[in-house]
Amino acid sequence: FEEALARALNYNLDKRAKVMEHALALKQMNLDEYALLPSLVANGGYSDRSDFSASNSKERGDGPGPTSGFSYSSDRTIFKGDLTLSWNMLDFGLSYFNSRQNADRSLIVNERRRKVVHNLIKEVQFVYWRMVAAQKLSDRVEVTVKRAEQALYDAEMVEKEKLKKPSQILDFQKRLLQNITKLETVNQQLSTAQVELAALINVPPGTRFRVQE
Repeated sequence: FEEALARALNYNLDKRAKVMEHALALKQMNLDEYALLPSLVANGGYSDRSDFSASNSKERGDGPGPTSGFSYSSDRTIFKGDLTLSWNMLDFGLSYFNSRQNADRSLIVNERRRKVVHNLIKEVQFVYWRMVAAQKLSDRVEVTVKRAEQALYDAEMVEKEKLKKPSQILDFQKRLLQNITKLETVNQQLSTAQVELAALINVPPGTRFRVQE
């Protein structure tokens, strides 16, 4: 039973889907926590020219003309850099509440996963012991059904030959038919146990196997 349970938990697709849901919810929660951090923006620039940006000047009015000397206020090659750190309180508040909501969703998904595992364990228990019963009872049930059908045939012969009262024969046939119906229902439930267990523990269809009590 322990091996069957381990295989069912390992191969069951529903359980894997819930685990994936949980992993996605945790990743989303981590992303929301990163959104709480401030924004950092860096800019850089570079400019270069072949000659200096030089100029000369003269005084206003009728003063002397410009001198022969030139002046410049910047280098030929210039590097510029800028680093900006910003933190929007509104974005922080929204990100904080989104993070809390996703944390709650993560707990909900984890609880769903636990519920799926719990239901799977119960299902394996039910099908496993049904297969144990099938291994023990299927042959006996089939023999009993055949004996009941033979008894029904004999009762019809007694009815035709009028060896007993009609009311007694009819009551006997009614009880036989009810028992045959119950036995066939039990036999059908037992016969599907192996198929259901094989699907749960990922055994290829058509593979014959037995379980230990």
